[in-house]
Amino acid sequence: MSAIGVSSRLSAARRPTAAVARIALNWIAIASVFAVVARHPHSPYLLVGVVLIGIEQHALGLWMHEGVHWLIAGKKRRNDLIVTALLSGPLFVPLHAFRERHLLHHAHLGAPEDTKSVIFSRLDGRHFWLFLVKNCLGLQLLAIATGYFARNSAARPSVRVSPRLWVADIAGIGITQGVLLFVVSHVGAWTLYLWLWVLPWLTINRFINGLRSVIEHQPLASEHHPFTRRLRPTPLDRVLFCRAGFEYHWAHHLSPNVPYFNLASVDRLRAEVPRSAPGYLETLLVLIRSSHTPAHA
Repeated sequence: MSAIGVSSRLSAARRPTAAVARIALNWIAIASVFAVVARHPHSPYLLVGVVLIGIEQHALGLWMHEGVHWLIAGKKRRNDLIVTALLSGPLFVPLHAFRERHLLHHAHLGAPEDTKSVIFSRLDGRHFWLFLVKNCLGLQLLAIATGYFARNSAARPSVRVSPRLWVADIAGIGITQGVLLFVVSHVGAWTLYLWLWVLPWLTINRFINGLRSVIEHQPLASEHHPFTRRLRPTPLDRVLFCRAGFEYHWAHHLSPNVPYFNLASVDRLRAEVPRSAPGYLETLLVLIRSSHTPAHA
């Protein structure tokens, strides 16, 4: 089979049942944490619950990324229904606006127009702690939110979504959040929705998401933008950072229409595949110890 034929076959494949089953496991883990904390609403359980749910919210975000590229289900409408109900709605993300913003990231990777500005954040020395505080105070989230409404410029392309799709996005968020609040209120106190859903979404989820993006995209002094890494994750890395095939992020940027389960094949087929970097946490330590100042291409 020709290279074009192989690429088409890898892109055409979809496994919606397998994807939804994995997403369901994330939700089962989240529900289990809620159930335990509802029975033991004390500080140690609550703090551990915030961390665990933040990790699972980040995992849901990785599956949302898969759906943003229409890679969960073959039909776009079905794909977006799954994403809205199980992923973007619960995570307060306007699906269509996020999709437009994310595709701009792919189109302008590493350039001043790149909408994923977090990848240019410094992590060396004290900057790591500033990064932690910025994300855990919701400041990075605020920057993302304002980016949806930024005026178009050479260095900041705007996100253009029709009012009808904005209404659909907001309705999806409102409905799913209402369902979450209703269910939580029947499991325990309604305030658990704030403590175990909103708080980890604002803090742990954002911090892990930002770290992952920097680790995958930020070059060292000997490397240059546009840049993505091919990583070798440890078991802990897989829990924290790279469910849904994110260790093949280099391959994803080369072939964004290929679903997660075929990215390893893209990786093997590419003659120019880069040398694999260490795992996520090991690469993070290298970035923290580096004195390199991230720069646009």
